Amino acid sequence: MKYVLILCCLFFGIQASAQSSLRGKVLNEDGEAMVSATVVLMEDQDSTMVAFCLTNDKGEYVLNDLDAGGYILQVSFISFRNHVEDVKLLDDSGRMTLDDVILFESTEILNEITISADHIPMGVRGDTISYNANAFKTRPNATVEDLLKKLPGIEVERNGNIKAQGEDVENVLVDGKEFFGGDPKMATKNLAAEAVDKVEVYDKQSEIAEFTGVDDGEEEKTINLQLKEDHKNGGFGTVGGELGNEDNYETKINYYRFNPKMQASVVFSANNVNKETFSFNDRIEFMGGIANVMQAGGLNMMQGGMNSRGLNESLATGLNFNYDLSSKLEWRSHYLRNRNENDLDQQSFSNSFTDNFDYISRDSLNSNSLFDGHRINTRLNYKMNPFTEITFRNNVSWDDNDLYRNNTVSYTRDSVDEGFSFSDFSSVSDRLEYESRTMWKQKFSKKGRNLISSLYLKKAEEESVDSVLIDNRVVNNIF
Repeated sequence: MKYVLILCCLFFGIQASAQSSLRGKVLNEDGEAMVSATVVLMEDQDSTMVAFCLTNDKGEYVLNDLDAGGYILQVSFISFRNHVEDVKLLDDSGRMTLDDVILFESTEILNEITISADHIPMGVRGDTISYNANAFKTRPNATVEDLLKKLPGIEVERNGNIKAQGEDVENVLVDGKEFFGGDPKMATKNLAAEAVDKVEVYDKQSEIAEFTGVDDGEEEKTINLQLKEDHKNGGFGTVGGELGNEDNYETKINYYRFNPKMQASVVFSANNVNKETFSFNDRIEFMGGIANVMQAGGLNMMQGGMNSRGLNESLATGLNFNYDLSSKLEWRSHYLRNRNENDLDQQSFSNSFTDNFDYISRDSLNSNSLFDGHRINTRLNYKMNPFTEITFRNNVSWDDNDLYRNNTVSYTRDSVDEGFSFSDFSSVSDRLEYESRTMWKQKFSKKGRNLISSLYLKKAEEESVDSVLIDNRVVNNIF
């Protein structure tokens, strides 16, 4: 009898905790499947979004893991009227199938306020997925990176790299314009989430393909951040700082000013509490790529960046200025500085015992590394007419890399010196690089006929001095 009661409790406990699923189909008035229609389920009391999905190629949708209760089902599709209905899920509903939803074409243009109020989280237009930022709640003072972590289909890795639909995001735009040269992390880690109205994800064609209309197969997974109307005209930003014991500090200042013709941004971050301002990959980019890193002395030159050991002091500064001088002339520019200094003073001691003697080794390591990189990128684009366009690009970068390491190891047996090793390494490297590209793009009256010509110049100067001193001595043979 006892076991029967236990089984009954387990059975009814599972039944009580079981969750329901909701499914159905979305069609147009001709009975055809509506592919990629947005289906949203909200609480009936406060319109809080509970679940959502896009319909498949048969117009079907499934919403899983739902608790019993009252909901509002909302179905939407661009240029069609929204469908809204009340749904009641009972405790024992299990899998509930609703009647087919029929969407009718709309003759009215939905404005942004209507979309925001309806909490439509996402939609599809052509090959672009658009997320409504207002439908995804973030904490106060959250960044765009925090917002992206909540969007389905988008993944933000621990190092800040972004994936969308399983592909690496290579470019982040703000209102369709470059932001710090399209560097994804500069936008996602610094721009405030509350300033964003929509997040658009699409495959951006190459500059040449966009001009000629001929697909060359080169695409970049791109995120475009559409700002809210009240942030498109005027300035906004954040200021924060902390001061602790032993002169520890952390500060961050961001300021943005936008209008229909201009984008101006200032980003500043500094700390000495081992927080990274730029990643390892960012520092490689500052040095002009992995090839330049190896030529400048290998990865040892990168030790000036964040080190998991020792004390790190980091500083990052960025200036971004975009201006549309006219309908034909566009200016894009940005400056970035990344400075990282690491100090390490490490002492270690080991003691080994045998039946005949005690063996002691002492290890002393002292190192200091500094990486200070600067980068200026400019782009001027002139649309002479619908058939002719010329682009001037100029990039300048320079950096200083210093590394010093001193290591001493001594050995004793029964308090008698047996030997020691000493090494002293220093490296100093300076690099200056200039790169210029001029591209002329010409379309002809006959469709498909185009002429693309370019002039490319590059100059690099490097100076590197390495010094190594090694001294190994054996006082007595301990074996």
